[in-house]
Amino acid sequence: MTQINAAEPPLGSTIDNHSQEALGTGAACAKSLASRDLHISSPPPPLAASARSSSSQQDRPWPRVCAAVFGAAWLALAWRPLYPQDWALENVLSLFTAWWLLRLHRHSPLSDVAYILLLLFGLAHELGAHFTYAEVPYDAWSRRLLHFSPDAFFGFSRNEYDRLVHFSFGLLCFRPMREALTASLPQSRSVALALTAAVMVAISALYELLEWAAALLFGGDLGVAYLGTQGDLWDAQKDMALALLGTLIALACSLVAARYDRASRLST
Repeated sequence: MTQINAAEPPLGSTIDNHSQEALGTGAACAKSLASRDLHISSPPPPLAASARSSSSQQDRPWPRVCAAVFGAAWLALAWRPLYPQDWALENVLSLFTAWWLLRLHRHSPLSDVAYILLLLFGLAHELGAHFTYAEVPYDAWSRRLLHFSPDAFFGFSRNEYDRLVHFSFGLLCFRPMREALTASLPQSRSVALALTAAVMVAISALYELLEWAAALLFGGDLGVAYLGTQGDLWDAQKDMALALLGTLIALACSLVAARYDRASRLST
């Protein structure tokens, strides 16, 4: 007869002990792997991520390049303007816009394309401020460099540079304004485009009212130079219409670009 050693534990108890040890080891390994995976895949804290994103946005070269080019052009065109008082009056809005863009860039930077568009419009405006809008010699420059007279070709009887800049305002400033409004008031694309178009038209009308008020306030040659009607009774309405035309063209380009982007995402 086989004797059972009293010191040895029963077979079932040994198996249960081994099972519990195995389960404990497996749970510990699973917990370790889970914590390691959580540590690796967990996103960075929101504040740190936003700080890095803001820092990377502000480290882009194009905003600084555009600011440097505009600053150099501003200094060059500030030298001996044709009518110094009119130049100072024209640059009140330029300085206010530069201050607003600086504050906006610190919190919600615009795209590089938006800054380039603003640079082009700013250069056109400063050129008009240097000569006054009614006396920018674009036709003489064109005849000298290209042997072509825009005034003769289109039958212009007045200096049309101011009309070009009003059209450029709607065309070039639409995208920067849309980005600024979207950053301040997040909304759907269609609402953002409609709101941007409305704001652009409102700014154009407000500028005409400011011109009228400045002409009444200062009067004389300064008021005439700043108003720049050149004898056209419908100058304000034509300026607003051209700004609206530029806005509608920019709006159409934005819609086409949005549809192209959507088609590209669906195809990929």
